[in-house]
Amino acid sequence: MRESVSKWREHLLSIMLVGAVAVCRWAVPASTQQLPRTVAIIPGRSIGLVWIGMPIDEAKAIAIQFSPVEENSNEKFHGFCNTHHGVGFCVYDYVRTLGYNLRNPGHVVFIVTDDNRFRLTSDLRVGSAFAGFLKMFGIYTASSGAIVKWESLGLSVLLNTQNSVLLTVGSIAVFQPVVEQDRP
Repeated sequence: MRESVSKWREHLLSIMLVGAVAVCRWAVPASTQQLPRTVAIIPGRSIGLVWIGMPIDEAKAIAIQFSPVEENSNEKFHGFCNTHHGVGFCVYDYVRTLGYNLRNPGHVVFIVTDDNRFRLTSDLRVGSAFAGFLKMFGIYTASSGAIVKWESLGLSVLLNTQNSVLLTVGSIAVFQPVVEQDRP
């Protein structure tokens, strides 16, 4: 008798778990469910298959799949970009401009895209209204001109200010999050 009650409880628990998973899956909007890794922007971590800390040569091999790449370097930054506007991304192992001070020679420290195929789990992407980013991430921690940063998340956006009615996002960048003790 005790064994049958135990099996009945186990069966009931498994039915409840399956039902709970089904309800959660149904109740969660598709835009907040897991994105395919190839198009996901993860603040502080990655854009698509390129992630912070990966060897820059590996990132270049991924970028070449989108379009040709060319070096994009001067005394303030070092890296490469896809050559076609709105396709792929730019990847850097050194950025010292616009309030960024990132450096890890040979390894990715900063990724930026103007390709609207990449998106956050909330379906925010290049071309989205800036208000959506404010709603999702709250008040930003720093800004410089048209660049707005959420430093503790490792996320920044470049605002497209050409439309006076609606501020939209022209590019999205990820970088290693800045914690309070790292600030000057």
